[in-house]
Amino acid sequence: RIMNSCHSGARARRVNPDVIYASQQKYDVFLGRLLARILGKPLLVHVHYNVGPWLGKSTLRGIQRADKILCVSDFIRRGAVASGVPSERVHYVHNAADLRSFDVPRSRTALLSAFDFPTDALVAIAAGRIDPSKGHVPLLEAFARVVREIPRARLVVCGVSNTRDGFEDSVHERSRSLGLQDHVVFAGTRSDLPALFAGAHLFSLPTENDPCPLVFLEAMAAGLPTVAYRSGGVAELVADEQTGLLVEVGDLDGLTERLDRKSVV
Repeated sequence: RIMNSCHSGARARRVNPDVIYASQQKYDVFLGRLLARILGKPLLVHVHYNVGPWLGKSTLRGIQRADKILCVSDFIRRGAVASGVPSERVHYVHNAADLRSFDVPRSRTALLSAFDFPTDALVAIAAGRIDPSKGHVPLLEAFARVVREIPRARLVVCGVSNTRDGFEDSVHERSRSLGLQDHVVFAGTRSDLPALFAGAHLFSLPTENDPCPLVFLEAMAAGLPTVAYRSGGVAELVADEQTGLLVEVGDLDGLTERLDRKSVV
């Protein structure tokens, strides 16, 4: 039996778990260590993000001293080891996603009607937070080059920003400055991604140092080839030249070529 670290000590004694489970969040690690010490049970910390001093000394120390660490990718595992977690205690299992809702018949109807695209449009989709590390700016710059070669190309950007520094506005402005008003749609938060994926031609999000982005699994479940940076956990999910195309971080020419490659677009 496994007990989450949010349970009280009294309840923990009644349950008498075999393992205490905690996420890497500050208070989860603190409570997990406390319960593990009180009950004399091993502590398992599930690490979803990069491990380092930015977590705070106490949290980092708690992770370093946990009995077992489970990471969401080998990328995160390597970072944890580099931050002082003994390698023999660290394992990784990729994030899992319920892909059944994305395994739907290919149909362009919902996508074309949602954005009033022409029937011959070649559509790429990017879905994810509009934050600096997600790669929207290089994606737009590469896509502007694609449009010059393929005027019927369209890009649908799904998602909003979590930052409050105007970054999303700057992404919109960059799209306008590249002359993409007729080719790029900022669709905001969507609840119909399976239907949109079913009508698209490819998925692209050149994200950097992403631990294990589930959206790539969802896009591939929908049958979409993916174009991305060879960075973070993405390189563990996408098989280059098989389920997608990868390019080194910052290689705008390579990103353009892969978006433009006739076997993908």
